[in-house]
Amino acid sequence: MKTVKDKKLVVGADFAGFPLKEAVVAHLKAKGWEITDLGVKADSDPNDTDLMFHRVGLRVGATISEG
Repeated sequence: MKTVKDKKLVVGADFAGFPLKEAVVAHLKAKGWEITDLGVKADSDPNDTDLMFHRVGLRVGATISEG
């Protein structure tokens, strides 16, 4: 059985996915994962174009590819 040595994840979501992302992050944190959230936060400005889904996805993907 494989095990994960460093329990670290990067997540991100736009405003439509925010509620589900928060539930998933809470569950993962309870299981001991360290989460880096690059998406929308509870107090984010809905008019901020940097928080559109494709920009959040690019930011998450770039962070993963950079290690």
